[in-house]
Amino acid sequence: EVALGILDINKTYYNIPESLVEAKIISQEDGLRVRKLCQEIEKGRPETSIELKMKRGDGEERWISLKCSTIFDEQGRAVKSIGIGKDI
Repeated sequence: EVALGILDINKTYYNIPESLVEAKIISQEDGLRVRKLCQEIEKGRPETSIELKMKRGDGEERWISLKCSTIFDEQGRAVKSIGIGKDI
């Protein structure tokens, strides 16, 4: 869908923090911080990072360092993001 121009990458980012908050994986406060990170990507920032607390499937909370690299097309639109999370 991305190649056909049907799916706008910005719409893909749109629900990420909210879905994580709703699933109680991250806090509301961290959800706002993730939203700001997504906005930075939308503005053309190629490298972003954040540290936040995430709840694992077994309920244990862990601090995670997330780093994201984004590739942009000739028009400056984000076309692909690759993220790595590290337990800190």
